[in-house]
Amino acid sequence: MDYIINLACVRRNLGHQTQAYVLFTEATLIEPENEWIWFNRGTAAGNAELYDDALESFEKVLQLNPNNITAWSHKSLTLSHLGRYDEAIESIDTAIAIKFDVGFLDQKGMVLQKMGRYEEALECHKEAYRMFPKTVAFIWNLAFVHSKMGHNPIGYRLYNEAVQLEPENALLWFNRGTSAAKSQYYDEALESFEKVLQLNPNDLPAWKSKSQVLAHTGRFEEAIEVIKEAILNFPDYKPYRMRKEKRGVKDTQNF
Repeated sequence: MDYIINLACVRRNLGHQTQAYVLFTEATLIEPENEWIWFNRGTAAGNAELYDDALESFEKVLQLNPNNITAWSHKSLTLSHLGRYDEAIESIDTAIAIKFDVGFLDQKGMVLQKMGRYEEALECHKEAYRMFPKTVAFIWNLAFVHSKMGHNPIGYRLYNEAVQLEPENALLWFNRGTSAAKSQYYDEALESFEKVLQLNPNDLPAWKSKSQVLAHTGRFEEAIEVIKEAILNFPDYKPYRMRKEKRGVKDTQNF
């Protein structure tokens, strides 16, 4: 039994999630009342995108221990992956009722986002941010909801806070740039996309966005040069070539 568990953990840690799931399943046949094994079977199944099997596992954990708040949280995540959002909300609410955790509140906000219930999601993320204003994940989720609701200047301000905390996070810089561009803060947008390309020169959307910002500010020759450089870096990416050769750089603007 120990050999199976140890091998399953090694497989999981190496990223071999399906193999880990198979091994944890084998272990549950030997110890069917072991809550820890069922939980790990569920996480491995979820990581392998075997969501029905993950759900079965977390439900078994909760049958064995109805107060396992982490299992309620993972059940909610799994239901969300399955598109069963109302049930996902019920599960995370149960976890919160057993023991409040700000991470669960933030998780609830993310499910509400998927349901398009942005006002309710905003309240969840606001509270998480109020309690832990230096947690990047909470800032990120709050910024995302504000941006989805069209509050782009607020989204920009929040992403700006986040990049101060994680200055090497290219995706945060990209989102900062998008929010800045939609707020017509073009200097800040250009700065953001240039930072993305400094961190990751192969970020194709950042090349596109940089050219768009330059075009918005009337710097068309520079925008064309950016597109030329993108074509050199991505010679098989046809939309760039089509924009340059057939439609012109001004038509690439879509902020």
